[in-house]
Amino acid sequence: MAYNILDGGEGRTGALLSVIREQRPDVLGLCECAGFDTDGTFERFAGELGLTGVLNRAPSGNHVALLHRPELEAVRVDTQSAGMFNGRAEVVLRTGIGEVAFVMTHLHPFSPVLRLAEAETVAGAASFTPHSVVMGDLNSLSRAELPGTHEALARTLRLRTTTADGRVDTGPADLLAARGWTDLESGAPRPTYPSRIATAEEAPGASARLDYLLATPELAARCREFTVVDDELAHRASDHLPVVAEFDLG
Repeated sequence: MAYNILDGGEGRTGALLSVIREQRPDVLGLCECAGFDTDGTFERFAGELGLTGVLNRAPSGNHVALLHRPELEAVRVDTQSAGMFNGRAEVVLRTGIGEVAFVMTHLHPFSPVLRLAEAETVAGAASFTPHSVVMGDLNSLSRAELPGTHEALARTLRLRTTTADGRVDTGPADLLAARGWTDLESGAPRPTYPSRIATAEEAPGASARLDYLLATPELAARCREFTVVDDELAHRASDHLPVVAEFDLG
């Protein structure tokens, strides 16, 4: 499960925890974890959900967390986020099909150039393990949503997802696909942003898919179900809707 929780979930922690509990994830990636490093919120999330994990320290203050069930053995963890605005967190877990790397990230919110460079960093980190899942807020679209979606977005979101030469920014999704990761949203992409509590600047337009789950081919073949959690509680808990995938890992 990958979830952008908006500004550390301030004032919405209970709703966020309820959304997550409903899905019962074995692995949970969170971004926009502002304050998690100082106010005990990371420990609260982990404790109330019965999970353990790691938290990066992002230069932006919007940290990235990756949590998992304690019975899943962590072989390696990495929260190195040098050169990234929000960074990434990685945990390699031992599973029934061998070691699987889970990499949670939150790419640059404003610059397509920096987003693409960060996607390179994420791909490099995930490629050390034959089986891997890359997930998080890529702050960009995919070719599956073209044409049409981009033109209908609110102006500020449309500008954020436009390159300097006027093209729709599909760079991160293109790069990850070229490196061998499969988008687990197999049909027409379902929107994940903005929810009904999004800022007034970005809410008036159409919705878009900014949040992704991608997997290496063998893992993708083992994906039983991919879901965008699109219910009333999720719309009240954050400005993004979470994405969830279920795998058969033996």
